[in-house]
Amino acid sequence: MSAFGAMLEYSRSRAQQNQIILAEKLKKSSLTDELTGLPNRRALNEMLESEVVLVTRNGGDFTILLCDIDHFKSINDRYGHAIGDEGLRHLTARLAEMIRKYDMLARWGGEEFLLVMPHTNLGKGLLMAERIRSGIEQAPLHATSGAIIQLTISCGLCNWGEQPQLDELFRIADNRLYQAKAAGRNRVVGQGGTT
Repeated sequence: MSAFGAMLEYSRSRAQQNQIILAEKLKKSSLTDELTGLPNRRALNEMLESEVVLVTRNGGDFTILLCDIDHFKSINDRYGHAIGDEGLRHLTARLAEMIRKYDMLARWGGEEFLLVMPHTNLGKGLLMAERIRSGIEQAPLHATSGAIIQLTISCGLCNWGEQPQLDELFRIADNRLYQAKAAGRNRVVGQGGTT
């Protein structure tokens, strides 16, 4: 009888451990972009809320950079969605190489990426954004199909000091991203204009 009880207890304990593991996997998948492995929009919103609490409590600053791959639809149309996916992974790898360890990078949606740069004023953010833009331009995608595809990005920035509300911060960065696209693409727009 005690052996049967021990087996039941072991089975119950094992099932409970499996439930915990499954719950952790589900949580991780709900916060991660499957294609790029980056945090997704939901995860970045949680990280940003924490950053806002820190900046509000301790002072400080941060800048967000919203980037979009230029002419991405034409890449998908010309080479197919599998090569488009390669382009997204390529861009993710390049961005990860160029950012600082404490920066937060996420896939914002489609071909858009959002970078949060803690302890960064708008001037430093503009310098970082231009370095990223240039680095992407200088590293074409060597697709598995053999095609060499030039990728460029357009970027819009906004600093927490300009607009200390998250919704407005995103709206301003998004407007500046569209200004960069309207000005010819492959450029960065921050407060006061284009680089």
